[in-house]
Amino acid sequence: SFPHVATHTTLNTMKAAIFAAIIGSAAAFAPTPVVKTVTSLKAFLMRYWEDMDVAETAAAMGCSEGSVKTHCSRATHTLSAALRARGISP
Repeated sequence: SFPHVATHTTLNTMKAAIFAAIIGSAAAFAPTPVVKTVTSLKAFLMRYWEDMDVAETAAAMGCSEGSVKTHCSRATHTLSAALRARGISP
């Protein structure tokens, strides 16, 4: 066992906390949604939650690959800032 490798349970817990922050469902963690647009939320979830690549996400969303990259970048930066504000290092 390697101490620096997170366990499956830990990763699921972290994923759940991030998801809660994104959608704002955990009032104590994020009373308002961290990702402010539905399009950015969709792109972020498809890319990083569902592990879809840029082309798959663009096809599913009906937009360009550049648009997917822009929305994911905005969502990632916003989420990172929100986590840092709560004392969590992304």
